[in-house]
Amino acid sequence: MYLSYYHLHHMPFQISPDPRFFWLGDKHKEALAVLKYGVVNNQGFLLLTGDVGTGKTTLINTLVNSLDPQTIVVNVSDPRLDKLDFFKLVGHSLGLDTRLRTKFDFITIFSDFLNQSYHSGKRVLLIIDEAHKLSLDSLEEIRLLSNIERQDTKLLNIFFVGQDEFNDTITRPECRA
Repeated sequence: MYLSYYHLHHMPFQISPDPRFFWLGDKHKEALAVLKYGVVNNQGFLLLTGDVGTGKTTLINTLVNSLDPQTIVVNVSDPRLDKLDFFKLVGHSLGLDTRLRTKFDFITIFSDFLNQSYHSGKRVLLIIDEAHKLSLDSLEEIRLLSNIERQDTKLLNIFFVGQDEFNDTITRPECRA
């Protein structure tokens, strides 16, 4: 009805955020610039938090759509998986062998992938959306992935995207590392 009556090309007012209609206010522009800088310069970790409905996921989708093809992106939208399932999801998203039985299996395959990507001039970005839902154990497992690095550069960028309460989680003494 809307399309023909108003001569629109896309349905307006959809429930799922559409980055094509994303309006960049000053804060969004600044956040997007920081996120792009983080990817391009292999900054390792970045954090994006905000209240419900402030555009975090849409901002991340806008970022992903703006990255060059040399950036490999894994977007985990539900981080409430056990350790092995999390590793399998990441491996599956990267097209890796997911017949993993142990963390060792994943780390070996993932390390090789990160090093091959580096030698091919590619960057790897792991986005953890809904990061406020992470358990402390899962948060530590993800942090440990950042230890797969070269002496001179990070091989993996990790972006945590979550609601404001995630700030309280990462400032806890047990998350000091």
